Amino acid sequence: MQERKVSFLWGILAGIAFGTASIFIRALTLDSHTIAIARLVIASVVLSLFLFAQKRHVKIAFNFSLIAMGIFIALHFLFFISSVKDTTIMAATVLVNTVPIFTMVLGYFFFSTQVKRREIFSVLLCVGGVLIISANDFGRGTLWGDAEALLAAFFEAIYLNIGAKMRKTKDTIPIMIPTYCVAAIVLLLFWRRIPAANMFDSRTILLILAVGIIPTAFGHTLYIASLKGLKAFQSATLVLLEPISASLLAFLIFSEVPPLVSIAGSLIIFGGIYVLFSGEKK
Repeated sequence: MQERKVSFLWGILAGIAFGTASIFIRALTLDSHTIAIARLVIASVVLSLFLFAQKRHVKIAFNFSLIAMGIFIALHFLFFISSVKDTTIMAATVLVNTVPIFTMVLGYFFFSTQVKRREIFSVLLCVGGVLIISANDFGRGTLWGDAEALLAAFFEAIYLNIGAKMRKTKDTIPIMIPTYCVAAIVLLLFWRRIPAANMFDSRTILLILAVGIIPTAFGHTLYIASLKGLKAFQSATLVLLEPISASLLAFLIFSEVPPLVSIAGSLIIFGGIYVLFSGEKK
């Protein structure tokens, strides 16, 4: 029971930390690929320094599952960062948080997860909310941004299902350091737009450090840590605090007020995922 409570707290903290990502990314002028690589490298260094400061002797080993996690989280970061650039913060954060839906569907087809009628209803409800949000963007040139956010959610769902199995037998940091390293290498292989040195002023460096530390080293690490006492889709559901905190920050910093139809679609998604979570909890 205590383990479940701690995992629940980690999931909540991860969701709050995730909400800062879109704010920092929106303020950066660097391209999506560079931001994704930088946050992964920074997160790897921060976690390694954390282990060094604790003087812990932890064996870091690569295997097929960790390599797969690195590949999928790399794709998630790249598509999510692009979506923040190509659509509204509200749409990007809400659509990427359809991860519980993708997690359930992938779990049913590939991880032998049992699906109940209540859960099927919640999936249909969430898909309806996604369609409402996308419909609002017709003619605004942001449909591609919405699609990028959904792809980011899909790749994160695969990453999360693999991580759930890994977390049952391994500590969090030995999982995350090689995962972040693999993800950074994958993105480096396809890096084509290397930014000029003069683009890295003090403001840019601080923002990149913030992205690498708060939502990545802190948020994503706690996200995987929460899988110790929770199911994969339950952890994904807890991070739905992300669009709430991100939208609040967007309003305070950018004065970005989401349209009513997007708010309605978001509430439908929240309701659908709540049905999914509450039904499983019972």
